[in-house]
Amino acid sequence: MNLRESVSDEDQVMERIAEEDRPAEENPKVLGVKWYSSEDKDKLEITCEMVKQPKITKRTVTSIASDYDLMGWMLPLMHKAKIYLQSLWRDELVWDAPLPEDRKRVLEALIKSMDGSQKKILRFLVDKFSNVHLVTFADASSEAMAACTYLCCSQSADLLMTKGQLPSLQAKITIPQMELSAITLAMRLTHSVVAQIASVVSITILIILSNSEIVLNLIRANARPSIGPFIENRVHKIRNIVAHLGKKRSKVVFGHIPSQNNPADCATRGLDKTLLSDHFWWKGPEFLTRQIETWKDEYTSITSESSQDSEEE
Repeated sequence: MNLRESVSDEDQVMERIAEEDRPAEENPKVLGVKWYSSEDKDKLEITCEMVKQPKITKRTVTSIASDYDLMGWMLPLMHKAKIYLQSLWRDELVWDAPLPEDRKRVLEALIKSMDGSQKKILRFLVDKFSNVHLVTFADASSEAMAACTYLCCSQSADLLMTKGQLPSLQAKITIPQMELSAITLAMRLTHSVVAQIASVVSITILIILSNSEIVLNLIRANARPSIGPFIENRVHKIRNIVAHLGKKRSKVVFGHIPSQNNPADCATRGLDKTLLSDHFWWKGPEFLTRQIETWKDEYTSITSESSQDSEEE
């Protein structure tokens, strides 16, 4: 098999690759994201071609709301697009019928806030087998739930991966229930990240932060029959993940953090391309770059029953 379009950030490697086996583009895409090999950076780009189409329908709107973003880095930017698409489903617009004029005007403003957004992200974060901390933030608004995980090492912190979710149009759930679902989402995200990187770095601690004291206390307290299946099922799921991580020697700590220091907040409300460019979404709150011993002043630690059980085991 003749492997083609090989590329490397090492000049010596590129010199050994025949010209016809190199990619046609100077900066090719890797897993759908443009890679600048000379800087070893990924470049995220959002391009909205929809406005150039003669007929805009619900079908064509899906192309903007499903822009390829494997790691979820553009979640705050894509939030309004997903809300807009959901509203088309809620109002039962026909799949291939032209959008009403008022909907088109909203869409045009939405596209203007997104189109041309660009961000370069370093691919290399830490050396192999470094001691790192994983910090995952969770939040929910009336519109969405979100979680974002940061890799912290020495005096650096970088956004690693995120997940977002809109509430079902059929379900009527409260904000506390959505906050609980957001922490469940955060635990699933953390568990997934740990599974992928535990073999290449040493994870010293996993910290899950939320600005909902009500939900954090639900996780900490013993389950009561009166809480109902919705809450009971999610608390059970959270505790199961904590216990599983504990068996892998990964200590989990829950904590309460003020809303203004929670980067997941912007993913549940949305940001335009100008605000997102230099937002603390990319690096997390400032304290993540300090020594972990100083973090205790930034959030209130809350230990769940499952965490205590895992430590005892």
